[in-house]
Amino acid sequence: MAQNRAIAGILKNFQLRPVKKLLFKFDPYSSDVRAIREVMFALHADKILSTNVNCVPKVEVMSDQSEPEMKVDFSDGQNVLFKTTNLTSLDILLKLHQMCTEKDPKKMETNVIDTKSSRKKASKK
Repeated sequence: MAQNRAIAGILKNFQLRPVKKLLFKFDPYSSDVRAIREVMFALHADKILSTNVNCVPKVEVMSDQSEPEMKVDFSDGQNVLFKTTNLTSLDILLKLHQMCTEKDPKKMETNVIDTKSSRKKASKK
């Protein structure tokens, strides 16, 4: 129950702006696919996908007993591979959220407020 609340808190502020491509690969008949399926379901929500309409989520269902993995391609060229066999969905989302927050292009932008006093100071110089 606490894990579901933590996941909901992460997804509330989740942004896919720095992500170019998401690739989920798993064998549905394997025993350790719950975490990747939960993450895939959470990241396919309309609210999250609308944060980056250029992000391409892709799912590959395998039948070769391969271990589940999630590959994330960022717009700056970095590729990250999550091997999710022994991870929980909370672990995956925490790390992905941290990486997306660090690489967020809008994070670097600062809003400059133009006030009367700042205009007076600029005109005096």
